[in-house]
Parts: sequence; C-alpha cells; structure tokens
Amino acid sequence: MNIHRTAIGLLVSLAMVVGESRAATCVWTLADGAWNEPANWSGCAAGSGVPAGTPGPGDVARLDSGTARLRDAGTVDELELNAGSRLENESGFLPELTVTSALRLAGGTLGQVGFSWSVVLAATAVTTLTAPTRIEKFITIENRGSWSMAAPSGNSLTLGGGTVITNAAGAVFTVIGSAEFLRDTVATGTQARFVNFGTFDVQGTGSVGFHGFNSGNRLEIEHDAGLLRATQTTLVFGDFASLGLNRAGSGTPAEPLIVELDAVSLDLGGPARQLAVPNWVVVRASGTINGSLGVADEARIEIGSTAGAPYASLAISGGLSLFGSVAFDIGGPAGNQRDHLVVGTQISSINESIGRIEVRFAAGLVPSLGDSFPLIDYAIAPVPTSIGSVSVNTLRQLAPEFSATALNVIVAPTLMLDPVEFIEGDSGPTTVQVPVRLSEPAPFTTRVKVQSYFPGTATNSGVSPDYQANLTPALDFAPGQTEALVPVIINGDLDVEADEDFSMQFAKANFIGVATRGFGAPRKPITIKTDDLSPGTRFVLLAGAGKIHRYTSDGQFIDAWPFDQAAPLATTGMCFKSNGDVIATRFDTGGPATTPGLARFSRNGALLDGAYGGVSAGLFAESCVQDRSGNLYVGHAGLISPPSLDAAVPVVKLDPLGRRIDTFVIPTGPRGTDWIDLDADQCTLHYTSEDATIRRFDVCTRSVLEDLATLPDSRCYALRRRPNGEYLVACENAVFRLSATGATIMSYSRLSLGETDPSGLFAMNLDPDGLSFWTAGIGSNRVVRVSIDDGAVLGSFVATQLAGATNGGLAIYGEIFGTTDVLFKDGFD
Repeated sequence: MNIHRTAIGLLVSLAMVVGESRAATCVWTLADGAWNEPANWSGCAAGSGVPAGTPGPGDVARLDSGTARLRDAGTVDELELNAGSRLENESGFLPELTVTSALRLAGGTLGQVGFSWSVVLAATAVTTLTAPTRIEKFITIENRGSWSMAAPSGNSLTLGGGTVITNAAGAVFTVIGSAEFLRDTVATGTQARFVNFGTFDVQGTGSVGFHGFNSGNRLEIEHDAGLLRATQTTLVFGDFASLGLNRAGSGTPAEPLIVELDAVSLDLGGPARQLAVPNWVVVRASGTINGSLGVADEARIEIGSTAGAPYASLAISGGLSLFGSVAFDIGGPAGNQRDHLVVGTQISSINESIGRIEVRFAAGLVPSLGDSFPLIDYAIAPVPTSIGSVSVNTLRQLAPEFSATALNVIVAPTLMLDPVEFIEGDSGPTTVQVPVRLSEPAPFTTRVKVQSYFPGTATNSGVSPDYQANLTPALDFAPGQTEALVPVIINGDLDVEADEDFSMQFAKANFIGVATRGFGAPRKPITIKTDDLSPGTRFVLLAGAGKIHRYTSDGQFIDAWPFDQAAPLATTGMCFKSNGDVIATRFDTGGPATTPGLARFSRNGALLDGAYGGVSAGLFAESCVQDRSGNLYVGHAGLISPPSLDAAVPVVKLDPLGRRIDTFVIPTGPRGTDWIDLDADQCTLHYTSEDATIRRFDVCTRSVLEDLATLPDSRCYALRRRPNGEYLVACENAVFRLSATGATIMSYSRLSLGETDPSGLFAMNLDPDGLSFWTAGIGSNRVVRVSIDDGAVLGSFVATQLAGATNGGLAIYGEIFGTTDVLFKDGFD
C-alpha cells in the first residue's frame, strides 16, 4: 500500500513538471492592443516572452481576430494569422519577429504603422499560405525555410509598396495550383518585390498571376540566385508587373542563375514586352512565351528542361534578340528527334552577326557531310543573316543555312585558319597568292568572303607599308574544290624588322563551318618573314601601357602590338598556345559582364580575337597557363580594397577554341587567383594572391591542397615550376628558389639583381636553356636574365617604351618548347 501511494505521488509530480515545461498556446483576445501585454492573451500563462505571459521562444501565437501591436524584437515557435486578424508594429518601433517552426497564413494582415519592421522565418520554419493574405507597405520578410502557397482558386498574396519578401539561399518557396501575387492599391510610388536567392517552384496545371497597381506602384519578381522552376503551368505578368533575372554578386559564372520552364505558358503581355536574359543566366525552356527574348553575350537558352530526349519545342510570339547562345539536342533526322524553336517575328542582333548556336548530337549519331537539320522557324528573315558561331559535339562542323522562314544547320567542310608565311625581300613589291582552304571537298557549292585585312605588326599604311591588299569578290568553291587563292602584295625593304603579321578576316560563309568561338569574323594570320635579323634571334614580350612590346633578348625594341579597342588599364600575364599564338590578359576596369578578359594574337602580333573566351568571367584577368590538351586556365586578381570575394576571382578553364568549360572558385588571399601555374601532373594548380603564401588546388578532384610555402617577403607574384620539380617565385624584394616540397634552396635579392626601385620585382619566366630565368621590376621596367645556379646577372635592359607605365608581365619565346626535360617534352608543363 505504501509503495502504491509513493508511485502515485511520483506520477503526479512528473505530470506537474511536464505540464510546467510544455509550450504555451497563446490566443489573442483583444480587438486592439499591445502584443507584450499578458492580459491580451489567453492560454499564455506559461508564455516565455518578455514580459512573462506573452508568446516567446517555444510558444504558439494565434490571432483569430483583432489587432496586435508588436513593439520589441521577439521569437515564437509558431505564428498563426487567420482571417480578420492583424499583426502590426507599434508606432515608432521597428521590431523583428523570428518564427522558428511554423507560420500559418490563413488570411489576415501583416500591417505597418509609421516605420518598417521585419519577420524572419528560420531555416527550420515551415510556412503555409492557405487563404488570401495581405502584407502592407515597407515590411520585410525573409524566408530561410520552406514556404508553401497551396493555391485553391482565389488564393492570393497582396504586397504593399516597399515590401520585400526574400527567399534566402537554401530556402524553398512553392506555389501549387492557381494563385495571384498582387501589388496593393495604396499608392506609395514604390514597387513591391519578391526576391529569390533559393528555389522558387511553381507546380501544377493552374495559372499564377503577377499584377501591379500602376506604373509607379509595380510588382517586381526578381530572380537573383538559385533556381526558378515552373512545371506545366501558366505564368501571367500583367502590365505593371515584371520578371527580372538579375544574377546576384560579382557576375561570375561559378554558379549560373538557372531558370527552368517545363511545358510552361509564360505570358509577358505580348510581343512588345521583352524578358531580358542577362550574362551568366541559363534558361531551359519548353512551351510558349507570349513576348520577346533578349539574350546577352554570356547568357544561354536551352530548348527543353533536360538534355537529350525527350525532345522539346519553344514558341516565342515576339522576337529574339540574340547575342548569346541557343542550345539544341538532336537525336535523328525526324522532326520529333530534335529540339525546335519558333520565333513569331524576327531574330536580330546589332552585332555583325547573330549570337551562337550550340548543337548536341545524341551519342552514336554520326552525321554525314551535307545532312541538314531544321532548328528555328521565324516569320521575318533575320538581320543580319549570319551566325557568330555554330558549335557541335562532333568532329564535323556545322554551317548555318538561312531561308526566308527557317534556319537550318548543315554538316559542312571547315574553313581552315592555318597560318601562311612569305619572305619579305629587300626591295619592291611582290605579289603572292594566299591560299584559302577547306578541310574536305563538299558535294555542293560553298562560298566565303574576305571581308577585310587587319594590320598587326605588319601594316598597310604610312610611308613604308608592309603589304597591300584589295578586297576580292566572294570566293566560290565548286563541288570537290578545297582551295582558292587571294592575291596580296608584299613590299620589301631594308628596315631591320622581325617577322611581322597581319590577318585576313572572313565573313558571310555559306555552307562552310568555322571552328572558332568568335562572332562570325574568323581571322587567318599571314606572316611576312624577315631577312634582316640574324638566324636564331630570340624575343621577349613585355606588357604595359595598354600594349604588348616586343624586344630581342638583348633589349633591342622591335614593335608594339595594339589591341582592337579601349586599350586595357594594363596587360599583365601572357601565355602561349601550342601553335605559338599569344594569349594576353586584358586587365580592364570594367570587370565581368562588360568587357572581355583575354585577347589572342598570332605569334608575331596580329590580333586574331579581341574577346577571346568571351566576356570576362572574373575581375581583372591577370595570368594564364595552357595544359597539354590545349585548354587554358585563367587567374583573376580582383579588387585591392576591399579584396574581392572568392567567387569574383575564379580560375576559369577554356577549351582550345576559347569556350568556357569550367570554373573553379578556390580559397584566395588579398588578391584573388593572381598568378597561376599548372603542374606536370595536369591537376595541381599553384597560385599566389599577392601575399607571401604559395597556394595549391587540385583541378581534377576539385579539392584544396596544403599550402606549399609561406615566404619571408611581403608580396609574391608570378611563379614557375621547373622541370626538375623546383619552384621559382618572384616576390617584391627577392626571387625565391624552392625545392619540390617548398623549402627555400636560395634567394636572389632584388638588389643583387640590380633592381633598385623599391616597388620591387614582379615577373617570372623560365629561359628555354633550362639554366636561367627572367624577371622584371614592376616600376622600373628593367628586365633581367639570371643564372639559376649562382644568381649571376646574364643580361639586362630597360624597356624605355614603357616610360610612365608599369610592367605587367613577361613572355619568353621558347619557354615551353626549349627543353627536352620530361615535364616539357610534349609542349606544356
């Protein structure tokens, strides 16, 4: 009996403890009153808010009717807002209310008095909107969790002017069925905004409308990061509502902005209204768009929400302004075996050609020469009738074929852009024949036009022009013909010159493929071979003053290579392609989304592509290095103060044609992925960041490696790995020679190298003899060649042509070709 009574007592005690610790469910009871007044709540005696007896952490706050005025910041576990209820801030206060588990919006209003206030929905919070709900002006809501807008007919979310709902990174906002997003009719002269950084997912077979009030009181839907996805639904944007694709951050493509429209009807309001697709945005779409599309240089449209089968179609009622690319999948010759695009009016571009077409043939499909594939239908013939490039995932090239109503691609021979050279001679003009070749004979007539000639280091003007060339009629290739000849006059003279280049630019290629990323203007380099310099003369390139300056290795100035337009703030790092072409970084101030990051020159200074690699993928392209497969890696320095975020200074990988194929966002120091070098294993990337640390990253496994070394200097710049595994690193006050494990073997102080300018050393290149290196002063423009073994200065000169400018970097002809060591034997380290 005593034991039984004791057990009962324990159970009663436990029940009391449990009851005391259980969260309170607080129900609002007043028509109008203060949130922080306990008397205004029922069932809230155990409420953990401030003061006690009001809702707090772990509690449920439910408003069925009446108005609650919130004064101070607080936290509740759950908040329920029902029809006829209102939650607002107390006049003069800007509280922040955090909800940790659930927000239930079943009608009612979030109101505002005098000042803005905010609601934060924690990552653990689940929000449901099941009835029309109103959020008044200047309220901010940040959803970090999951928000579901179950949408029976008539459900809506009405937003006041200045109100912002942010769907944070990692959060999910889902609309199921039919619903409306509305800007209320209270004129404030400000827009209401829904901003997505996470996933905004519209599902179902209903219709979701977005409507503003008037031109000064609009509704803006902004997709800034993450994923915007809609599936088998209709999206309607009224006259005063808009969809903005505004990629957040630096504009780099490490994580492109994704839009997926799968069997969706997107109604923008008619052909006159355009959806702008800016740089680094990918739209994967099938269905219809009542409107027009404007596709920026580095934007991409993919027909269909997935690659390959099932194949899809997209119909646009208006026009397509195409600067970027459109991608199509092809699985066979039948209409249902390929993606298809219909443009209601016209495809256009203000460039000399329309953007780019990308074609992906299904695995195992091998197209034959002459096969034609319809891709785009249109009502009005495009202007201009040329495509910047047509890329394909097979060895064969595709050429565009325009008709009055359609654009097809045809499997075609490739225009060869192989260099050609002629001896200069000592005097007088000599007419030479420049061959223009196709990769293979075609069973049909082809044509290409020589549009212009571009001077490089060889010029066609002045008192002593190097060449003369007149534009010729279009070159026609009869069936089976693979070569045509173009006459050019070479002027001989006795001037002491190096080999000089100019280029022949082509356009309006009919039934001819072009293996280049460029915008419809491929260039063929032509070299005038010198007979003025001694055989074996070697050359050094020095970047600075917006040009590339060429010197002999003993310091004789030869020429300067101009860029095409808007000379860069400074050209910095340079690297060589396997055919000897020079890739130069364009250290422009414009940064990503506005300016190209690289330029491509022929070996002797003819500009072949002023926008190699397209619009810059990072801030301030600084250095580059090529791998054995011909791919290019590019490092970016970023801003000095404040230092750029890692995402703004990625290492970007380009394929041999200059198309971006990968982006690596890696840990950096104060100045990005400033100077890079690729190891012989083709995986380990070494880089500096203008501090004293040598960092490493594995581009094959995408993993951060242990730092190689931290050097006893303030700032380090260019670096090279030697064939024997050692490193040479140019720092401000010395060049350091390191072992394969990062231990210092010796250092070469700037004073010992004759560099007295306190701004210090900058450049680092290996000499092809394998026994010496080159470096230069960033401010003095003094170039020096140094013995690796003992630090002896083997030669030096001052680049006087850079007076008033700073040296941005060196390139040494033969650096990557000159040694037989295993690390260099096939061309690249």
